[in-house]
Amino acid sequence: MHFQAYSQMPTQLCHRLLLLLLLVTGVSLAEDAKKDGKKLEQFVPEGSTTALMCEPIFSGESSFATWYKNGVPIANVTSKSNALLPARTYKPKQSVPEVGFLIVSDIRREDAGTYECRDAVTNASGVASTLRVAYVDALALEHHITLAPRRISLGEPLRLRCPPPAADPPPAVSWQLNGSPLSRYAPDAAAFPNGTLHIPRFTLSHLVGDTGRVAQADGRGFSKLEMEESGGLYTCNFTNFAGRATSRVFIDAKDLAIDRALPDSVDSVSQRCTYFFRACVLWFLIGCLATRKPVMPLPDYYIPAPTQPPAS
Repeated sequence: MHFQAYSQMPTQLCHRLLLLLLLVTGVSLAEDAKKDGKKLEQFVPEGSTTALMCEPIFSGESSFATWYKNGVPIANVTSKSNALLPARTYKPKQSVPEVGFLIVSDIRREDAGTYECRDAVTNASGVASTLRVAYVDALALEHHITLAPRRISLGEPLRLRCPPPAADPPPAVSWQLNGSPLSRYAPDAAAFPNGTLHIPRFTLSHLVGDTGRVAQADGRGFSKLEMEESGGLYTCNFTNFAGRATSRVFIDAKDLAIDRALPDSVDSVSQRCTYFFRACVLWFLIGCLATRKPVMPLPDYYIPAPTQPPAS
């Protein structure tokens, strides 16, 4: 069995679209939050770029302000200039209005916190913005998909366990077989949010994905070549809007335990016990007949002794 894990992050195009959306809607959101006395929350993906607004501060003659993170000053802005979060670089492909934005580029998890803009003279504060960072960690190779039981038997239940990654918000899980949605080939499989996949009765259809034929418990319905060369690549995906974490496991048909001595109808444990009991009784009776001591025939010249008449 072979394992693989990796993570995919959003593209730069998504980041630019997100930044543009924030610039367009930021003013109205800030004004609404100011009226309601609430904080403005931004939930942005790790590695992206966002801009925090200081617009409500600049009114009248006020033109200087300071940005704070969790109460600690981090940058100064004016009504005609922006500020970049310290130790960051940003090369915009689209111009950003110079109106006192705090630009947070290449967002990291440690950037999460409460940001506030205050007037440099009156110390009046604008709308506080709570920055929340969305992320999904890649699955380490040692946290690959596990199988239970490890020795897979056709016709028996199989459980695949894909360990969930660290992520915020909680990701949705989906499964694929050979690159296609698993539900297409295995409608009986049940997927759970914790990364567990339960297949109540594992057949070769769960490997080759051929639903046009019925795969019997012992593999009949498929040619010998198909059984020797078939295999299923199972992929679990944990996805949220920040990215995706993926793990894979390959199940080779050569590794399957196939019991060809049992008929196709023997599926449950009780049926197997009944089958073996009857087989044992049959062989016991055959053994008794084979080992029974035969009766010696009487010779042809044997003449029985005359029977004496009873005494008078």
